[in-house]
Amino acid sequence: MCRASPAATFNLNRERMALGTVVSRALETVQPLLAEQRHELVLEMPDPTLEIEGDLTRLTQVLGNLLNNAANTPIPTGASP
Repeated sequence: MCRASPAATFNLNRERMALGTVVSRALETVQPLLAEQRHELVLEMPDPTLEIEGDLTRLTQVLGNLLNNAANTPIPTGASP
């Protein structure tokens, strides 16, 4: 388990942004891995202009990490991608 030391601090740059911005930036980072693993990602977003508030860099990292973990998960033999 990895924990930040009590002295570790970082700044969050909170701003309003479209959810689609976070998603597209995260996809840019994981796209090469998806292609390498021959995964197909189907994205359905009801409203990519939905506004959220947060730190764009951190939110992109979180979503990118989730997508990266999913891309590294092997598809069981005989299952459809």
